[in-house]
Amino acid sequence: MRRTRSTAALAMLATMGCSAAAALDPGGSHSLGATGSFTTDSLAYTSRPLSEPWPGAFVYGFTVVTRYTNPTRDPVYLWTCYPNSPSPMYGVVQASETASIGIAYNGAWACVGHDRPIEVKPGETRVDTIRLRGPNAFDGITHKPIEGILEGRFRMRFPVQSCRTEGGCRIDDDALTHSNEFTVRLGR
Repeated sequence: MRRTRSTAALAMLATMGCSAAAALDPGGSHSLGATGSFTTDSLAYTSRPLSEPWPGAFVYGFTVVTRYTNPTRDPVYLWTCYPNSPSPMYGVVQASETASIGIAYNGAWACVGHDRPIEVKPGETRVDTIRLRGPNAFDGITHKPIEGILEGRFRMRFPVQSCRTEGGCRIDDDALTHSNEFTVRLGR
């Protein structure tokens, strides 16, 4: 994980003609027109079999490097599972959907309540390396993986908020919470 401040990223996005509006005030009185940026390091990945302790289990994985730039004039907060977690929580959604249900790469988050999310200041870019693996659920009797979608077009999703309070001020703007689309194929 690496954090760097980057106003050059905003200039680059403006040149590319990307734009999104983010209303960060829960009351809706304060609209912050801005350019959103949540990207992955590739538009295509190959998910390869991993060595797993479950007999007969086929679990696949690949690594995604994300770049999240806060395009607003206010800080935004990426939620974490624990107060000292080095990376934000994430979800993987189908490119055409916003729900992560049925995607094999989603982990089972068992988190604690806290008020120490990752702050991303205005214009700042945050880089995270995330190892995706799946499926992540197994039948308790047969120990076979509970299948989920492993191939297709996906997007990463971060839980983004406009305040430090857990769940109190979620941002629902796709441009601020969802990455670009990418394709995942299974390798052998």
